[in-house]
Amino acid sequence: MAQSLAEVGGDDASCQRVANSNTGRHLFELVPAPLQFTFFQCLCQQAADNCFSYAHQEVAIEVQLLDFDGECLAVAKA
Repeated sequence: MAQSLAEVGGDDASCQRVANSNTGRHLFELVPAPLQFTFFQCLCQQAADNCFSYAHQEVAIEVQLLDFDGECLAVAKA
């Protein structure tokens, strides 16, 4: 997760905190607000790409990331 945060512009301190997070909720709290959408979109795209590859590119994949209240944070397709 820390590497993904770095890829979207996270600074070293934020990346280190994310690397040391223990739960998804903890991670959610540590991602800087200005980077949240881009970071969550990046995670969704990685998940969609991995699922698509696992399925031998034979099915369309859509991944949605929801917060703890059920609100959609990001969507990605492959």
